[in-house]
Amino acid sequence: MLNDLKHNIKVFIHLLGMNAKELLIYRRRFYISGIAMIVWMTIYIVLIEAFYAHTDKIAGWSKGGMIIILAFYYFITSIGNMFFRDNFDSFGETMRRGKLDQFFIKPAGFQLQCFLGNARFDQITGPVFAIFIFLYGLKELPQAPDPAHMIAGIFYAFVSVIFFYHFLLLVAASAFYLQRSDTLSSVMWNISQVGRYPRQIFSGFGKIFFEFIFPMALITTIPSEIFIQAPTVPMHFIFFIIVGFFCIVAQILFAKGLRKYSSAN
Repeated sequence: MLNDLKHNIKVFIHLLGMNAKELLIYRRRFYISGIAMIVWMTIYIVLIEAFYAHTDKIAGWSKGGMIIILAFYYFITSIGNMFFRDNFDSFGETMRRGKLDQFFIKPAGFQLQCFLGNARFDQITGPVFAIFIFLYGLKELPQAPDPAHMIAGIFYAFVSVIFFYHFLLLVAASAFYLQRSDTLSSVMWNISQVGRYPRQIFSGFGKIFFEFIFPMALITTIPSEIFIQAPTVPMHFIFFIIVGFFCIVAQILFAKGLRKYSSAN
């Protein structure tokens, strides 16, 4: 098992090198993606500034806290966009065309080849610019957080990336059971935009839905709460349970779907 892990790491590094060379060839795509990402981030910051020109807090969050949430959102989703989102988006079409067969015979992990084999380094502007948003958010916070909480918040952000991967894996697994999952993928991606906002804005069924059934409201709020030292410890432990549950369910459904696909071929 350890040897397989080492082999997969070597393959992953090799694939990243190939993707980096592709970026050097298609530099214009990098410039266009970078400009588009910066424009979108700037628009949301301007909107936050406009909202907080009329109030001090929204759902208990100050302007600095809201900017930190936005920074975490773009940091998490940009890492996903850079390493695996496009691969998940095209998975249904890849399966329907019978192109998954090649991943069974190559000497590397199936998910590594299928979902992590085509990194888009033109999306690197997202996490880089998110760092500048972090710095701006820190400047706007009423009180600077201590380094330990900042590190813990960043750790939770990477836990959110793991959840984001398995959430997309769960959507991809639906392609084995539905004739077309493209629409479902688009709908889920659009709903995931709620991650830009704090979980406290939801109430009633919306709170249950976006925190436990479709917990995209947690992937940015939880890291942000830890980052700025907000006292909501029980929810942080619940978040780990939710992430673990989604990871297990996604892996089981995908494995079963993969067996269904391989037996049909």
